Amino acid sequence: MVNNLATKYSSVVDERFKEVSLTEAAVNRDYDWDGVASVIVYDVDTSAMNNYTTSGSNRYGTPSELGNGIQTFTIGQDRSFTFTIDRKNNDDAMMVMAAGEALGRQIDEVVAPETDEYRIAKMVLNAANSDGTAITTANAYSKFLDARANIRKAKVPVNGCIAFVSTNFYKKIKQDSSFVKASDIAQNMLITGQIGRIDNIAVVEVPESYLLGAEFVITHPVATTACEKLAEYRVHDNAPGISGWLVEGRTRYDAFVRKNKKSAIATQIGEITLESAATGTSTVTTVLDFDGMDTALRAGFEIRYASTATTQKAATVGADCSTWSALATTAIATTSATYKIAAALCDPTTHVCIVPTTSILPTVYS
Repeated sequence: MVNNLATKYSSVVDERFKEVSLTEAAVNRDYDWDGVASVIVYDVDTSAMNNYTTSGSNRYGTPSELGNGIQTFTIGQDRSFTFTIDRKNNDDAMMVMAAGEALGRQIDEVVAPETDEYRIAKMVLNAANSDGTAITTANAYSKFLDARANIRKAKVPVNGCIAFVSTNFYKKIKQDSSFVKASDIAQNMLITGQIGRIDNIAVVEVPESYLLGAEFVITHPVATTACEKLAEYRVHDNAPGISGWLVEGRTRYDAFVRKNKKSAIATQIGEITLESAATGTSTVTTVLDFDGMDTALRAGFEIRYASTATTQKAATVGADCSTWSALATTAIATTSATYKIAAALCDPTTHVCIVPTTSILPTVYS
């Protein structure tokens, strides 16, 4: 005799893991974009010291007019999302498609992480001190101290600094025999995501995708100015043409590192894994891709690539990549099917490599 077994759907949704904003404590909001799209910030020169003389009319030295410079911070990110929830789909799925909850899920899982990734990308792009030495269990703590020392040389107070670290770096430093762990565990968790302190610097472990190839980023909140010009989220009940809900969101935001504050950022750079797919069998059209490419382009990185031989090597941090080809925003490169290809995330003005990628042989589809 056949037994017909019953099935039942649960109204408890299997939610994905999410992160609240992890960078809020690492930025400042010194400027106000209320009513404007751009803010112009002055910086003022200083005067050199002289030896005072006890004779003549210019005993303090020859005076010169004090100069100044300006930086223009224009909001460049105007992002949006939209989706619909048909009333039938919600009614027939035990009401798990509730529009308000779906909007909250979108903000927590998509909007907040994108903003965090963008801010950190800006820090990596503008850091005054970057090191490309590979992190091991033997040098993790030493490299962290080097970065800390570079910040202190610039007279940046360590108190208030935050280090965003990758899981790989956190693992390596905990295995570094020279790392003294005794004072790093029993700390008050005052910053979102903080897992401890290293030499008075708060440590926040973030997903690898947030760091755009960096092993860690040490920064002081004074360095990066954040702006949210607009955060608008709407749930339309029975919008024209829709039986159900239309959900829309728009956010205008940006982040700016002031030129006199770059010294408050130090990074330890790793390597980004490059992916590619190509069409053709001889000269191939290659589409390059890597985790964080969209963020890198929106943050202002210039991406350059080279493919000249089967032994094409990846760039190194600080290398001049001006002879490499500039990659269009379509991420299309032309190379040979037998040549390796490498890319580099570069400073758009100097074309110096900030973050290298791996070197790979394109996967060819004929």
